[in-house]
Amino acid sequence: MGMCRIREAREIFNTRLNKATDLYGERVKRFNMDAAWQVLKLKQDYNEVVNLFQNTDVDPRELILLFKDLYETSVSLKKQVIGVPTVYLRSYLMNNFINH
Repeated sequence: MGMCRIREAREIFNTRLNKATDLYGERVKRFNMDAAWQVLKLKQDYNEVVNLFQNTDVDPRELILLFKDLYETSVSLKKQVIGVPTVYLRSYLMNNFINH
């Protein structure tokens, strides 16, 4: 899905979804999470990836944990990611990618 398609999906999401529901905030976070993964896969706009992930419950250090070669070669990164709770991201990945 390209950036244009993500913008279209967001427009549909915002017009079709009843914003008055209690679940709206969680659905927005979920949409941003799904969009962030798609943009990350495209390897085109990493600033947009960061913006999208900022609108979720993911701790940015959790993302670093996905790139073992990155944090294992950097002493400062390794110190920051040790002990990071990965419950949110792990459950998201398990539900959306591993179990399918």
